[in-house]
Order: sequence, then structure tokens, then C-alpha cells
Amino acid sequence: MAWTDIPDTNIEPDKPILATDILAIRDNITAQANGDPGAPQQQTAGIADLAVTNAKLATGAVTQQKIANGAVGQSQLKTTEVNYSVKTLSEATGGPRFVSFTTLSGQYGFHPTLKTEGSGTPTVFAYIERNGYDNGSGRVGRITVGGGGTSDKDAYVYQRYVQACPPYDLGDGEVPQFIFAMVNANGVIEAVCSGQEAPWHNNGPTDIRADYYDKHGRGWREEPITETTIETDEDGDPIPVIRRVGARTIEITQEMKQADMTLIPHPFGGNDMTGKTIILIDPVCRLTHTLAEMHREGTSANRLLHEDYIRIGNDALTRKGPPGVMIVKPKWRNTKSQR
Repeated sequence: MAWTDIPDTNIEPDKPILATDILAIRDNITAQANGDPGAPQQQTAGIADLAVTNAKLATGAVTQQKIANGAVGQSQLKTTEVNYSVKTLSEATGGPRFVSFTTLSGQYGFHPTLKTEGSGTPTVFAYIERNGYDNGSGRVGRITVGGGGTSDKDAYVYQRYVQACPPYDLGDGEVPQFIFAMVNANGVIEAVCSGQEAPWHNNGPTDIRADYYDKHGRGWREEPITETTIETDEDGDPIPVIRRVGARTIEITQEMKQADMTLIPHPFGGNDMTGKTIILIDPVCRLTHTLAEMHREGTSANRLLHEDYIRIGNDALTRKGPPGVMIVKPKWRNTKSQR
């Protein structure tokens, strides 16, 4: 509907108004609301503060071009923290322990920080490995944590990283925290890795990053559609030319998120696994939900395991999970098992 200009002379005091002008006034309200040609445009001053709510923003509407340089601060990044830990003086051998971990962060981790727990004078370290082990999945982030000497301090390394595309569901419900542990033949927990992602989420060949999320929390990504043609170069030789001809929107499904589980089933690959058992704390039980909340509040699940506040069962549960990893039930020390 086009905007109609009404001459000022048509609307004057004590002058009858024409029916056509009344109709024009009515229709101009709609024309302005529609932003039709010729209609006055809504100005910034005409929009009240806080008038534009999240519900009024289309999915994917806030693009990179709409964000001012320097506008994204620390609190706007979707980050979490992973804790790697090693019992540096093993009850099994009386010697130092050095354990390599596949980082949960992949290429998206910040510089790690280190903390020790226990007594004595420690020789504790953590370093990022230059090269990961070859497991067929491509580039794998690695970190080695350990210590020695006469110290009985345990080494704890914390690393903040940008998350991939939570939430995660292995088939038995949403997983709040992945807690992996390496246990020796004497039942001693030698190393623990605890975080909201699993090692296959940021290290495998499958890209599970989302460009945006819908109102239901589902992640989506735009992928280009390309076509290849054969052209000739200046010497008349044929060369392939790849051109982008469109794009498609794909959902980041749970199937995609767990696609690389068999490639990187746990964070301890590349270590000497002789006499070791890799376990995963029941990822959907009530206690794991409690530990996830404690983790977010700054209490390390790793320390609770190393210091025997939480004990693990010996029987494998029939949960969905990575191959070669034993899923076990945790319980608080001297309490009944958690449901």
C-alpha cells in the first residue's frame, strides 16, 4: 500500500474534510507500519529502551557485521573449565607419575594454570606437547601433567576453553559432566580428567561447532554448496575450479556430536596402559549432576576422587558410552550408593 501525501490546504480549521483524505489517513497508518515507499521511517529516538527483546530477533539475525569491534567481552564467550590431575606419588610404585592427556579444548583452549594439593616440596609441572599421538583423527591437542621428587602433592591443571556445541547425550540422557579416570591394578586412581565436553568433541575430524542456536537450544550451521567445473589455464591445460553456488543449513545433531567417539574414546591415549583400566563415572546419575554443579562453583571433582571422598564401583554399568571404557557408579564415602 503506497503512502499518500495529503496537502495541508485540505485540512484546515472549519473546513470540511474530504472522504478521500480520511481514507488516506487510515491507509497511511498501514503504509508507515509496512515501511512502504514515501512513508516516514521509524527513527532510533522512536524506539524505547529495551523495546527490542530476544523474542523479536530472528534466529541468526545478529551477524558478525552487526557486532562492533571490541564489543564481545569475556562474559559473552561460551566457555567452561576442564581439570586434569595426576597423583604424583603413586601408592603402587612409590615413584613419580607422568600422564599425558588429550585436551578437551582441542584448538580452542586458553593457557592452563597449575595448582598442587598435599604436603612436601613438589616437583610438579604441566606442558603442552608439540605433537599429539597418531590415532587417525588428525590434529589432537595434548598436555602432560606430572611431578616427582619426595613430594606427595597431587598436580592439578585447569584450562578454560570455548565450548563446541553442548548439550551432549550419549543415549541415556543429557550428560552434565564427563569424568574419566585411569585406575591401576591396585585400585589407585592415578589420573582424572573432568569437564563438560569429552575428548572427541573438539579433537576429531567432525566439526560440531554451531553458528547459532534456536529457541529450543539446538545448534545450527551454514555450510556452503559448491560445484566444480573444468577450465583451461593460459597454456590450455585443464584445471578444476571450485565455486560457491549456495548454502544449506544443517542441524548439529547428537549423532554428529558423538561421531568421533570411537577415534578418541578417552583422554588417556598414548600412555602406557599396562595394568590400567579407564573408567567413566556414570554420566547421567544424580551424583554426577551434583559434581557438575560443584565443578561450576569451583570444587574439583578430581580432588574428591584422589582424596577418596568419592569412591567408584567395580561393576560395569550398561550405559551407552565409548568403546573400551568401563562405566561405573560413584558414591560418597561411607554413604549409600547414589541412585
